[in-house]
Amino acid sequence: MSCDRKGMINLADAFATVAMRFPNLHLVLIGCIDDIAKSEILQNITEKGVLSRIIFTGMIPASEVPRFIGNAKILALIRPANKQAEGGFPTKLGEYLATAVPTVVTRVGEIDDFLTDRENVYFAVPDSTESVSSCFFEIFDNYEDAVKIGSNGRNAAYKYFNYSSAGASLSRFINGGM
Repeated sequence: MSCDRKGMINLADAFATVAMRFPNLHLVLIGCIDDIAKSEILQNITEKGVLSRIIFTGMIPASEVPRFIGNAKILALIRPANKQAEGGFPTKLGEYLATAVPTVVTRVGEIDDFLTDRENVYFAVPDSTESVSSCFFEIFDNYEDAVKIGSNGRNAAYKYFNYSSAGASLSRFINGGM
């Protein structure tokens, strides 16, 4: 959870909104989080009454990550609109998509050069809790369709983020062809 605190706060806020309608829903946050970010998130969600439904796992062994993310109903990569998001590409996005779990991601950087909203991913507006909440509601309200979109996300991950296909494209580029 090394992303900007604002992204984590937007995620927690969106979860709090959706959690009111889905009482069995939990938000699982995997990874280390600094004390300031955790304090801000806790303060924010305590006021919303969903504190007991948010789980901070801390670091988990890499071998356990696929089990955690593969068993999720939704995966979310909520990044704010900032310089890091503008110039960086989140490697975890490929991991999320490879699970075939419906994935919500903020439309930042070059992500939309590879993915299409409601075809292989759900795009949310950066810095908009309402947009993230809307994506969550849409997924839960139409979960059968969301699973198909998740499956398309897996296909996109293998097409764009697979070392084999990426290596072949790079080789063609280096050798003067596209």
